[in-house]
Amino acid sequence: MRLKSKIMLLFILISLICFGCKYVSKEDIEPTVKAPKIYKHDDELLASGKAIDSDICYVIGSGLVSTPYIIPSIYAVEVHYELPSETLGKRDTGYFVFQTETKVLYFDVYSIETGKKIKTINVKGILQEKCPELQVPGISFNEYVYQGKPCMTFALEKYPDSFEDGLEDTLQDAYLSLDSDELFIVERSEQSKQLPMLMPMLIQETNIFNDSNYNLFEINGIEGVSVLPTWWKGCCMVSMPITSLAAANKRLYTLFPNLKEELEVVKQRGWNSEKEVPYIRICLTDHPTSEDIISLLIPDGQEISFAGMKISKKSSIDEEEHDIHSFEEYQQFMEPYELIDESELHPIFKNE
Repeated sequence: MRLKSKIMLLFILISLICFGCKYVSKEDIEPTVKAPKIYKHDDELLASGKAIDSDICYVIGSGLVSTPYIIPSIYAVEVHYELPSETLGKRDTGYFVFQTETKVLYFDVYSIETGKKIKTINVKGILQEKCPELQVPGISFNEYVYQGKPCMTFALEKYPDSFEDGLEDTLQDAYLSLDSDELFIVERSEQSKQLPMLMPMLIQETNIFNDSNYNLFEINGIEGVSVLPTWWKGCCMVSMPITSLAAANKRLYTLFPNLKEELEVVKQRGWNSEKEVPYIRICLTDHPTSEDIISLLIPDGQEISFAGMKISKKSSIDEEEHDIHSFEEYQQFMEPYELIDESELHPIFKNE
């Protein structure tokens, strides 16, 4: 009886407590603030070079996500930032609200030809001076040309009226001249009118390397290569871990006589894991063909193989699958893309 009485008493107490308590809704939850997480990003230029009598150039960076940007033939740009991700509270839905603000942001600008630093641009300081109400909300940067000047571009957002609102997209983009440090702020709608969202014409020559099922590099035993068209006139960018470069490729090492020596220095520096293997980014100019691209990376004496290469029904011009045995067959059966006028593309800057 004692145990039963105790259980009954405990039940009555719990009921009284619950009856007397006010129900706490999600709207009544007090906002909580947690210490922000700081995301740091520091590009590191390990080496760079330019081909003799050509605008073809390369940079070697400390990793896939930290390979410096290329302004073809003239600049390599390292991007450095600190980006806090801060929990500000809870919405009615119960989800945390995040606000991000780039606390540190600067660019180091290097000469691609010499590998020497030209200057450091304090981007955060320029923004605070010119437009203190705006900030860089994220980590998306691109190379660009604006009013004939080589620039880096990034989105801008406005400080919120309240923390719960988060940052407000201003639909504006910033263009920072790498020559003069001049800042241009442009409505995003204007940018959209200037550049139609179409892939550049070099997609015709790079697509053979980007098929998820039939990748010509992988067929030929070359791992981790990315080949992308660009908005630079007649250019594409080839990125890969330095461990995937052929030890013997006469064309590659004739174009860049110092590359072998620089690779040895970088390899002696070492890395802790496969994720930290340095990446090389090669900017190929003058409308390289598919054969031009792969011939820079395949070992001397190795024939280019198309074994197992196909064009899927989805990608082919006649919605039929085709076995591919040559570059010519690929172009013949691949569904063509709409080409854009070259006047839409960025010019290649020449060294003075």
